[in-house]
Amino acid sequence: MPKIKMLEFHNKVMEIYKKLIEVDKDPGWVKYNEENGFVGYTMPGEEGCLAIKSTGTLPCTPIEATGYLTLQQYKPEFDEMYKEGKVVEFYANNMALYNESYKGKLVVSSRDFCFITKKVFEADGSIILPAVSVEDPRVPPTKGNVRARLITCLLYTSPSPRDLSTSRMPSSACKKKKKKK
Repeated sequence: MPKIKMLEFHNKVMEIYKKLIEVDKDPGWVKYNEENGFVGYTMPGEEGCLAIKSTGTLPCTPIEATGYLTLQQYKPEFDEMYKEGKVVEFYANNMALYNESYKGKLVVSSRDFCFITKKVFEADGSIILPAVSVEDPRVPPTKGNVRARLITCLLYTSPSPRDLSTSRMPSSACKKKKKKK
């Protein structure tokens, strides 16, 4: 396990989950985009972050949705910036260490991430997938990429109350604001 011990990580991601679920309910979200049945929102976050969330309905169950959204072979289908990635190691309790890289755009360099996730299964059928960056000597920054830091991220899917074969996806994330010149 990387520098973070498993119990510490579990506690940290559950704290992130609870915080982001509360942020999700905040009335301060501002709509910025709507595409393919999903709506994107932003809101100023803590520590100079820009909180981002997207909501929509997926035509599959939560377990199918999280599988599709987390398996590297499917990411190019829905994320045009995704370059490559791998699972470095799977751990007990539905935890995994990932390394992923994303294309740059215009004057922004390509980025790579080293992060750990924990898949949490709720009694109501919801699946929560919090993630946070970690440092691990097995995952050095890759040549040509800038090591980015995933401050907090949460993928959350729940069964639709009207149709159990579909999933609601209020997904939240937080990214650092650009520095002002």
